[in-house]
Amino acid sequence: MPRPRIRHQCLLEADLSDRLDAAARHPSATKPAIIADALKAWFERKGQHELDTRFG
Repeated sequence: MPRPRIRHQCLLEADLSDRLDAAARHPSATKPAIIADALKAWFERKGQHELDTRFG
């Protein structure tokens, strides 16, 4: 059974908010999906950096 989604609220700078709005205008793109993808990428990069630091 999939875990329920949890609502989060955040404040963005106006220019970043405008860019998010523009990206979400494309077909099949939604703000939650864009933000979720960005967070996943950020966490994956952070984890990769930690591996590089330990074993690099």
